Amino acid sequence: MSAAPGTRMIVRWLIWFDLYLFAGIAGIAAIRWVRGEPITLDAFIDRIAVLLVFAGILTAFQVTRDLRTMR
Repeated sequence: MSAAPGTRMIVRWLIWFDLYLFAGIAGIAAIRWVRGEPITLDAFIDRIAVLLVFAGILTAFQVTRDLRTMR
């Protein structure tokens, strides 16, 4: 049985959100590694709010694009 189109779209948006969030975390880790700084959990806790906001904004762009193409 396949899922409803709306459910598939919401799952796709959640996947995009996770991808943007993980890309941000990987970017922070890469920058700290290149600079020779230790990669600790504290480095991510300081920036998690910013990462969540940016991932949310990028996902919102994805949502609006999908909703425009649905019409």
